[in-house]
Amino acid sequence: MADYYNVYTVLTKIPFDLTNSSDLSLLKAFGVNWEDCEKDHTRYFFSEGSLAELSLESPEAFLGQLTSDYSDNESRPYWVTQLVTELKGKDIDDVHIDLDSVKISWEDIFRGILNKKENTRKDPLVAIEVMGSYGCSKVTPGAFVGWAIRITKDRVLSAGVEDILRKMRKMRKGVDITARQSEPLNQYQKVFKERYGEGIYSYIQSADEAENGCDTLFLFLMRELSTSEGCDSLNEAVRRLNAAETDLGGCIEALMEDAENTEMV
Repeated sequence: MADYYNVYTVLTKIPFDLTNSSDLSLLKAFGVNWEDCEKDHTRYFFSEGSLAELSLESPEAFLGQLTSDYSDNESRPYWVTQLVTELKGKDIDDVHIDLDSVKISWEDIFRGILNKKENTRKDPLVAIEVMGSYGCSKVTPGAFVGWAIRITKDRVLSAGVEDILRKMRKMRKGVDITARQSEPLNQYQKVFKERYGEGIYSYIQSADEAENGCDTLFLFLMRELSTSEGCDSLNEAVRRLNAAETDLGGCIEALMEDAENTEMV
């Protein structure tokens, strides 16, 4: 019988003052460990196994700690509210909570850390990045999978080795897409992302960010305006956007014409 395992490391070091006892207890319940870096007052987190069970000898004491660490009901993260609801009324000495069953994940804990009011310092954490692998003791095709997760205040983005391979297979004009992701935005992309969709993607700072979590039309046009795709002048940028506008206009006209002759609504 094969043994399966999941290991990961948190690439982002987290300052001491952004984690409290409740955060650390929950991360421990997910099999997450840490090392203190006294020199810069941060913690390095990592996991060497998959767990999702919170075991408490005294639910009442933990509930007290939880409500003390997160005394403001309005700013409590989702996972705290879930746990408080689950623990209230439990007066037995020993409690085991399956965290998956109450819909709490370790990503929720890190998202809560990013959203703390303490994270409004001069140089706040913008994201927490994690890299890991899922494996099996019996080597078979697909038995080992690498993955990465980027956690921000409002979303969790993830990608695996298969995603990277798919992108590598989509090399166009001899340019590897992974090279494009690492390039900085040019002046045409910067103006475009500020105006597209009333600035919904104005936060984008790199081609890599545009490749994750944005709508496909925005992504297509950002690629068309990229330096690696040959967009090297204002005239060329305008020509490409005009071509896209013409193509979309033609599609709209075709839909309207077809609607007149069919029952399309």
